[in-house]
Amino acid sequence: MKRARWWQMLMVSGAIAASVPGAAAAAPAKESGGSPLTGDDNAKKSLAERTGRLKATGPDGRNMAQHVPTITAEWSTIAAAMGAQVTFAAPQCFQGGCMLVTRHASLAGISQVLAELAHAKAFHKWNAGKMHTAPIKAPGGGFEVTWIFLAPSSADKPVMLPDSMFQGFGALPAKAPPKQ
Repeated sequence: MKRARWWQMLMVSGAIAASVPGAAAAAPAKESGGSPLTGDDNAKKSLAERTGRLKATGPDGRNMAQHVPTITAEWSTIAAAMGAQVTFAAPQCFQGGCMLVTRHASLAGISQVLAELAHAKAFHKWNAGKMHTAPIKAPGGGFEVTWIFLAPSSADKPVMLPDSMFQGFGALPAKAPPKQ
């Protein structure tokens, strides 16, 4: 089995996919049959557990929220280039890291959109682990993906890595999601 690269964001059925080596790839997204993409209870429970642990770490004393707009600005550009309808909620940050909810109009091409977002330079500059949930059906329509940006392991580490570490780095070219 080929090992995943650390930067690959993988959707794992009903669970949060971490950006760690050795994570297994999931089956293609489906809209029926108890999948986490239909908002099944296991995916929601996993999300509640993860976000509950993050909130329990207490208030953000490092002002990490100031760095999230750098990521969402680049993500907005990527989504627009792909013709994907993606909106971003305000980030919520705690001592343990930040959460950001993205809302997607449909499942069409969502896997490609998530992959492109995970290749953004600003995303890579976040100096700690990152993960996202599988898409969960949103109450008002569409699908939500919660991204979790963990805090750096110690307060002396910067939240964002310097640009000098990313010379020659560029996001992959955006591809349009498949038409339904």
